Amino acid sequence: MSSSSEFLISQEDELALHRRLVDGDVTAFADLANTFLGPLINWLIAKNSTGISEDFCIEAAEDALIALVKN
Repeated sequence: MSSSSEFLISQEDELALHRRLVDGDVTAFADLANTFLGPLINWLIAKNSTGISEDFCIEAAEDALIALVKN
């Protein structure tokens, strides 16, 4: 999504968010989505051909975050 030298959040914040997800914090998924959904959608749109609709990229990003949390 971004180059290796730039990150959306620090490694410490990433680990804290992961811990909150594992612990079942009810606000953790919202924080995950607020942090990563927009950039993931933008990355998918930028990396895919014009033959793939923006709506499909949005749905794919949402599905990916849901699958991540379930696993």
